Amino acid sequence: MQGSQRSDREPISSPHNPKIKLVRRLLENRGFRYEYGAYVIEGARLVDEAIAASIDLEFVLFALDFEEREPGRRLLQKVRDSGVPLIPVAQGILSRLADTVTSQGILAVARITMQDAETLIGCSIGELPLILVCDEIKDPGNLGTILRSAWGFGVSLVVLPEGCVDLYNPKVVRSAMGAIFHVPVAIFEKSTIEAIRWLRAHGIAILASSPHARRYCHQYDFVRPVAIVLGNEAWGISQEIAEASDDIVAIPMPGGSESLNVAVATSIVLYEAAKQRLVRGERLCYNSV
Repeated sequence: MQGSQRSDREPISSPHNPKIKLVRRLLENRGFRYEYGAYVIEGARLVDEAIAASIDLEFVLFALDFEEREPGRRLLQKVRDSGVPLIPVAQGILSRLADTVTSQGILAVARITMQDAETLIGCSIGELPLILVCDEIKDPGNLGTILRSAWGFGVSLVVLPEGCVDLYNPKVVRSAMGAIFHVPVAIFEKSTIEAIRWLRAHGIAILASSPHARRYCHQYDFVRPVAIVLGNEAWGISQEIAEASDDIVAIPMPGGSESLNVAVATSIVLYEAAKQRLVRGERLCYNSV
């Protein structure tokens, strides 16, 4: 397709078009996302990041006025150059379809690349791995922010045992701000305890975080193969997980609050791990799988 061409298709004008109905089902139905093997990316920044990361995109939909703005024209040209099918949509269709309050005028359907969780975990256990295990994290915004922090601080792998919010929930994808394209994530369809046992069997120390711990995160030695277990938003780590962990640490909180949001707490602990590894001359391990 030539760069001067808008699209080789007529604009979609009906909300009952098969592609519109497909996107709606992918946005709304977790089971269908895995049955079909795809999820939805919304917004110019995420579509741009997906193109840059060579994510397998099935097609891109864009509102007719998206191409009227210079940033939009540049992004659509990137999509054309990548060879991904580009389909215009009549005004208003994407606004009714988008998961966000205000549609940015562009979205993409991306293919899910499923990998065996235990193989993915095994591949991540290289030199000095730093792993996150999410125990029944339910809020999509929290998981997305955790993934964003994991990307920023060089986490080797994020493990999602059963009971966690879906990785491909549109709110997770959006709040992760592109991290989902870069951080290896293992969807582990067993309990958190089973994930802990599997990691320990491969020589990974298990660290949990609790405001009731007797020592602080900065007193822990992160320059070792370690998996950090993140507790549920409402009740934190369970007694079973506490007993299965090698160590438990707290975050110093001299103020009046008793606890922090799980995503905020994760960022603080990951910062401490990154700082120790950098200060002590150890390179951050980021294994691309």
